[in-house]
Amino acid sequence: MAISPVGLGINAIGTIGGLVGTIYGYKQAGKEAKKQEELRREREAQGEEYFNRNYYQDYFNTAEAQNAMRRVEESLRKRGQMQRGRQVVTGGTNELLLAQQENDQKALTDTASNLAETSTALERKADQEHNVMQQQMYKDETNASLARENGYLTLAGNSANVMGKGLLGAATSLSDWDGDFGKKKD
Repeated sequence: MAISPVGLGINAIGTIGGLVGTIYGYKQAGKEAKKQEELRREREAQGEEYFNRNYYQDYFNTAEAQNAMRRVEESLRKRGQMQRGRQVVTGGTNELLLAQQENDQKALTDTASNLAETSTALERKADQEHNVMQQQMYKDETNASLARENGYLTLAGNSANVMGKGLLGAATSLSDWDGDFGKKKD
């Protein structure tokens, strides 16, 4: 039996096509993996920047905290002026003035304490949000890695199948060959 040049050519094209598909698929998958890595690094940098900005901020230096302290100090100063004015008019004792000053100092301390608690709560919140972002990034990376792995396996399997069929077809053609192209065995 003679080898059909057309059949041998088709088998060769299938084999080469499978090889080209494999190379192209892996090249494209590699590009995609690089993009994923760039995105991962960008997300990680953003997460670290967010964490550092929110966790290490000095809450006492924020406008909100400074305004709260300023309002309390102003309120206490006005109350102190009013108390001293009353003391002059009514003849109040120094003990009353000292008691009022003690209460005012307690109010200022309580405000500072509340601000410190708020600062600690904000640190905890930033830490928790950072942990959630890190866990989500890990989950996303794992899912992307699994998808790439499955894509590689599918591509390799399909390409190997095409190459195998091409090689099998060529081997079958060659096994029936009698040494002449295009001539049939008698």
